[in-house]
Amino acid sequence: MKLYHSMRSEHGAETARGLARKILERESGNVTKAARILGCSRNCLRRARDGCLSDDDRTPNLQPRKIDTSLEALLLKERKATGYGRRRLSKHLAMKYGITVSENTVKRVLKRGKVKANVARRGTRAAKPLYDYAALLPFEKGQVDTKHIDDYGALGSMVFRLRRYGLPLYQWTYVDAKTKVRFLAYSYSLGREYGWTFISLVLLWLRSCGITSPIDFQADNGTEFCEGIPRLEAELHAILNPWLASFCSIPVGKKWKQGIVERSHRTDDEEFYRPHLEKISSCSVFLRKAQQWQDTYNSIRQSWGIGMNGKTPLQKMQESGILCPDKILHFPVLLLDDVLRVVKGGNYLCTHYQNKVSGFWLLVSGCAHFDPVIIHEPSK
Repeated sequence: MKLYHSMRSEHGAETARGLARKILERESGNVTKAARILGCSRNCLRRARDGCLSDDDRTPNLQPRKIDTSLEALLLKERKATGYGRRRLSKHLAMKYGITVSENTVKRVLKRGKVKANVARRGTRAAKPLYDYAALLPFEKGQVDTKHIDDYGALGSMVFRLRRYGLPLYQWTYVDAKTKVRFLAYSYSLGREYGWTFISLVLLWLRSCGITSPIDFQADNGTEFCEGIPRLEAELHAILNPWLASFCSIPVGKKWKQGIVERSHRTDDEEFYRPHLEKISSCSVFLRKAQQWQDTYNSIRQSWGIGMNGKTPLQKMQESGILCPDKILHFPVLLLDDVLRVVKGGNYLCTHYQNKVSGFWLLVSGCAHFDPVIIHEPSK
């Protein structure tokens, strides 16, 4: 009977070696007799006699492929601060610190650090897609929403930089349900004229880029859109209808119908604001960074939404047969306060947009193609 090995497997190396030393002492140090009793080799017994009770560290002295200890500590620190998994943590390190670490390496570091994975359990009911994505046309259905950037719960102490440096407090987002293309704008205030202006800008941009199919805008019941009031919805619909566009508000209590755009706001926090906001100290730099983030999202970043299968919005547009998709994706990130100031007869040149998207800026600045009926102050 191999007593030594069974003892080692059940009770550990220290217990088995302690037993071996007692039997050796009882047999007056006779290695052969003690090995026969324990059912192990004499060399094994000599190691138990001469070595430590616990196992020695078997880590190789030279590990050329192991990441640096300081980098491993940084990775574990960021994991604790963000709670990200291996994929998002790899992206986070690349964006915030410029450090390239593969997902598999992150996985091994988290395993060595004994970090438990965040397991999200789905309900037993089958998921209900918001749209028939196979039959949906690009830009046929779009979701519009605002994001309060000044959110301490999402960004922590970085939100204090917004007011300290005079940065915009609100983000306006349009997301196409089919291709996941996103357009952004910003403002210092929140109001209906801002929401209607943003919808009008998106509509004019798509029409100027050759999108002729009907476009349906969907938003929540916030005061910056129509508040779910039928009279306001009818008024906005009458403004958009000549351009083959429509608007609808989601039913009260059905926030999940805005799931695509709401989920994109979490991506903004994780991949734009958290890595970059602490380095921004002026509005012009903020808008330039936001433009770069929008272009990255639309052209480079993979999407894993329904029907995307890891494609970028640009690839999805090309797959859908859209002509000149690059032109459509270059929507200029604007400050809506400046747009309204221009439309109402204020300054015709803004320093935030020097050498940037001159064609569309001229459109906004009052050229003949910009119908003044589209952007106006809605009724109270």
